[in-house]
Amino acid sequence: MVHYGVRVQLVPDRGQGDGGLEAYVADEAIAFQCYASETPFSLEAQTTAQKGKIRTDTKKLVDRPERTIGLIGAGRTIREWVLLTPAYEDKALVVYANVRSIEVRRLAEQQAWCDPEFRISVHNDSLFAIAKAQLLGGYDGKLPLTSPRVDLNKLRQAEDYESGIEAILDEKLVADLNLAQSPRLLGQYKDEVLRDYFRGGAELSRLAREVPSVHRSANGCADIVFDGLARSLAESDARPAIVVREIQADLRKVMEVRLPSLSIELIVLLSRYFVASWWIQCPLQFEVASNG
Repeated sequence: MVHYGVRVQLVPDRGQGDGGLEAYVADEAIAFQCYASETPFSLEAQTTAQKGKIRTDTKKLVDRPERTIGLIGAGRTIREWVLLTPAYEDKALVVYANVRSIEVRRLAEQQAWCDPEFRISVHNDSLFAIAKAQLLGGYDGKLPLTSPRVDLNKLRQAEDYESGIEAILDEKLVADLNLAQSPRLLGQYKDEVLRDYFRGGAELSRLAREVPSVHRSANGCADIVFDGLARSLAESDARPAIVVREIQADLRKVMEVRLPSLSIELIVLLSRYFVASWWIQCPLQFEVASNG
């Protein structure tokens, strides 16, 4: 793996299999197992198969502890077992991984390889986005944008979708005369705000996990720029959407200076996210626009 270099030990599967892991990083106590089906799956079938892979391969670790210890090395443990899979789309898989983590800790409580905080997680190749870009020759040293474009139709069908935010946006966006006069334009603008909000939120969460200092700096940039937005709206004769667009441009400039480790694509998305978040979460009460 480009990401870990010589720190990772790959485990071949010829000769009685790989023992439930394909790679192990000793200094982080992380084991990896890959899974990809060659057959197209429905969402339900895909998730069932992935759950089966987790159960089957973690069972190998528990059933043959001596082999597990032999593969990772005496005195070492597995703190995290990661299933790498091209796609997982059902939150039930994450729930199952957490439940199975508890089961494995209980079953392997007396086994030397099992860390007391053993956990199972599920990831796709976005976990190694930078290393992948390096391998393909496209990495410029900056953190890339990794999340896919948001499918609003699919998102709106999810059981836990917070539809109330659309009503909030409808109420606030009609303060802009152009939007108020065109339901079609209002709908398009609202959809763009929602895509920015959910995709940017996913990227910000990733930064919080992977590079907390950059996450804090990004939020700090937003605080600096947005602190004066209410005053800017109150003092401006321009349409609210125009004022907000100018604020977004200012935020992008600040982030380009203060966050040089981020790619321009990620900076653009984050600047759009913070604008979307402001539309949704700001406490201001907007008046409906009129022609006078």
